[in-house]
Amino acid sequence: MRDSDGNSYTAVQNVTATAGFAYGTIGADIHVFGDGRPVYVLKNYQEEQPASTSWLRALPSRMLNARFAVVDFNGRSNELAELHGWCQMTHRLSAKWLYGPGGHGKTRLAYRFIGEVMSQGWKVVVATPGQGTIVPPPGSQDMRTNDARGILLLVDYADRWPKSHLEWLFSNALFHRNIPTRLLLLARTNSPWRALSSTLEEHMAETAPFELQPLSCAGDLRERYDMFTAARNSFARHYFFENSSDVEHLTPPATIASPELGSILTIHMAALVAVDAYANDQVRPPADIASLTSYLLHRERKHWTTLYEGRLKGIEYASPPSTMSRAVLTSALLGPVTASVGIQAIQTALGDLALETPAQRLIIDHALLYPAADEGYILEPMYPDRLAEDFLALSLPGHGVADEPAESWSVDVLFKLISLASRDEGDLLLSRSLGLLAEAASRWEHLIRPLSYVLTEAPGVAFRAGGATLVSIANLDSISTVALLKLGGAAPPPVKSRRGIDLGVALICQRAINDVGGAEKDQEFRAVMYTEMALRYANEKMFDEAIEAGRRGVAEWQSIATSDISPENLNQLANALANQSRHLAHAGFRNEALDSANAALDARAKVVTKKFFRDARLSRMYLSTLAMVGVRYYELGMYRDALRDTKRAVSIIRLYAGKFPSQISGTVLAESLDALSAVWVSVGKFDKAIEIGWEAITVARAAVAADSDYEERLLKYLLDYCFRLHEIAMLSDDKLTSLDYALDTAEQAVSITRRFAEKSNSWQDTFYRASALYGIFLAKQQNRPQSSLALRDALSIFEPKHQVTSVAYRACAEVFIASSKCMSLVGNATDLAVSQAESAVGASRRELSHQIEFIRFPNIGSANKLLATSLAELADRQIQAGRYRDAIGSESEAIQILRQMVDDRTPSSEVHLAAALRRLGHHFRVIGRAGEASQFEEESASVMKQLAR
Repeated sequence: MRDSDGNSYTAVQNVTATAGFAYGTIGADIHVFGDGRPVYVLKNYQEEQPASTSWLRALPSRMLNARFAVVDFNGRSNELAELHGWCQMTHRLSAKWLYGPGGHGKTRLAYRFIGEVMSQGWKVVVATPGQGTIVPPPGSQDMRTNDARGILLLVDYADRWPKSHLEWLFSNALFHRNIPTRLLLLARTNSPWRALSSTLEEHMAETAPFELQPLSCAGDLRERYDMFTAARNSFARHYFFENSSDVEHLTPPATIASPELGSILTIHMAALVAVDAYANDQVRPPADIASLTSYLLHRERKHWTTLYEGRLKGIEYASPPSTMSRAVLTSALLGPVTASVGIQAIQTALGDLALETPAQRLIIDHALLYPAADEGYILEPMYPDRLAEDFLALSLPGHGVADEPAESWSVDVLFKLISLASRDEGDLLLSRSLGLLAEAASRWEHLIRPLSYVLTEAPGVAFRAGGATLVSIANLDSISTVALLKLGGAAPPPVKSRRGIDLGVALICQRAINDVGGAEKDQEFRAVMYTEMALRYANEKMFDEAIEAGRRGVAEWQSIATSDISPENLNQLANALANQSRHLAHAGFRNEALDSANAALDARAKVVTKKFFRDARLSRMYLSTLAMVGVRYYELGMYRDALRDTKRAVSIIRLYAGKFPSQISGTVLAESLDALSAVWVSVGKFDKAIEIGWEAITVARAAVAADSDYEERLLKYLLDYCFRLHEIAMLSDDKLTSLDYALDTAEQAVSITRRFAEKSNSWQDTFYRASALYGIFLAKQQNRPQSSLALRDALSIFEPKHQVTSVAYRACAEVFIASSKCMSLVGNATDLAVSQAESAVGASRRELSHQIEFIRFPNIGSANKLLATSLAELADRQIQAGRYRDAIGSESEAIQILRQMVDDRTPSSEVHLAAALRRLGHHFRVIGRAGEASQFEEESASVMKQLAR
């Protein structure tokens, strides 16, 4: 399935395997798409069996594959120690993003680390993408931790994974047990990390990037010499040089100090070529990196030729070297694939040659040379990755390397294979092929041309390939300007991306500015790009970057509008200011957010002064911005100003809709009504809040009936109204006069969130929160069996999990509050109701701690409000149980929190403080302390009187 923007998606299910089997797994969740394919597959880590010397020597590049651990581990002692220190940290859950260019030794370091922690009693699990994966047989992967000291998850090529798939992986119950858990993610670039770390913070994970630095090329080169010597001696053992003295005359190349030999892989390549050349009586081995690569590829082709010639002597091999080149190029581009995909790919690569060499024969011969690492796959690529990239580069014309003639068919096959990959529904093949081409182009300038051609002719494939590929493209210095502009023009709208492409789009925009937007005449282009960047960064929760890009965009539009005060320029300025206001508000900069909103309103006003009621689009934008200004005042606790602007917006929109019903969108009125309802609650006008909120629901429902795309907005208003009714009930001593409204609204909210949660795990918490509210409203109707049913699933999921993870502390607290209220209506369940309320307080405290410790832009006000609400619920249940002193203590703590919230100008804190003071006064009257009761009641009345002014 694809959405309107061309993003691939399908519904996702959660399959839990606590004791039974699920896709070969015992004791862990497996998330599967609606068609049954797993989103990812978990396997227990297994060490590779040692390869035979004869097999390794046949293709020397095999000795460079980290899987076979031919070279004794050497160097990186500080990095290894840091990883061990990471395991010893007190955090239960911690993630590390280990990144660096290909060849820096990430995989070797990870394997060494894994071997050592396994010997210390850790359980190690490997996650691989589910698309095209051969599912393990039932029961083969036991994820139960038993007596393990901890769990270590390894994710290789993490920057190539769709962000949503990693989010599902991180939510797996396996990683949320009361046991030390470490997530080690290997990647080439750090670009996706900022956005991904926000997701991990939601899980209360300690997070840190860890860059694997290149080897030093200044001063002391001892580390490089030691690595060369260790590699040389390890390789020599497979060439039957029994003593290291036999090869000690093989010294590092003269280029050992150059940056191109700054990676472990290139030093190993130099050592391997030196040993192999000596064993084959070659006097002077090559020294520069291009020649080292060329030497190893010549050895590959020599082996292909040897086997092909050996067919005359009975060797089961029939593919000419020229034909094998096509298979190797195919495997480099597409990576390991299933048989059905591989046969189609080989047939595409062969073309007319399939008459001479059948695809099945070529696949069998390729597997003889490059056996699959995992059973069930074919077309294992050449390793290490750098060699596969270099093979691709040297196959295409334009590289300029002597003795490496380009293949005449290579460009045609390249484009055909990318076209084939574009027909892959899951986009994994596109991610691999375009990603490899972009990575290779960073070192081989001539590959920029075919890459640019693909991006220019079919820019949409880059977005389907995912965020990592876009980041790689954006980082290419020589990518064509035309390709950049094509990408910028083809980007899907900046809505939340299912594939996490927003960061890549933001970097593409920055590159476009750098390349073509420097002149004065390009000011409008820069303004558009900066505005787009701000939206993209905000989607990735990178608000620092969003605010900076937004500031630049606003400055450009202000300059443009000053020079040319046209309606369109003013409108663009207002759009940029409105977006900036939203981003500032998300980041907690409330005063600055209000300033931007007012500036946006001023710009809108200049546009609509003479066109009001004549230009529907501009008028709608003005009214929406007017309502937004009211919301900004509300967020600052400036209720009089908030009421003025939201009431004005509602009044004008109603008038407008009455005169021009075809020109005004119902969602504009619903948005303003929803904002006004929230303000009425803050000043204690509950009846007006209920009435206006219900009108917002009615208007939004009508809008959805006309256009289903508005359903997500309707859901926002439904949830707002449900929470508002619940809040009003608490503020008015648990009286809810609009129960029919509440049940109707909550039931629809549960229905919609259930459907949304089936497509994306990001909606699961919202579904449980909606279910909790529905349960409360059913309980108030005395419909206890149905209320228990509404809460059952939420409680069963959150009760065991909330002790060890912050996946949903807020939702967890709200579920426990709901359960407490339901239990309070059941005879002989008072103690259970108190227990549920205590659990709500515990979850709320964890949510507050989580916000303070882990969240980059914490919403402390919201977390404090949740804690105060939970304490109030606990006090009510304690009163019910006759524990009056405990109730006074709980309510007093809630009041202390609320007083701080009032000082911080947290929205609605005053009305909550007044209600808490009134309740505390009531508690004191119950135990006969009338003097103290009067004191709190009088303060409550005073607070409400101030709000009424």
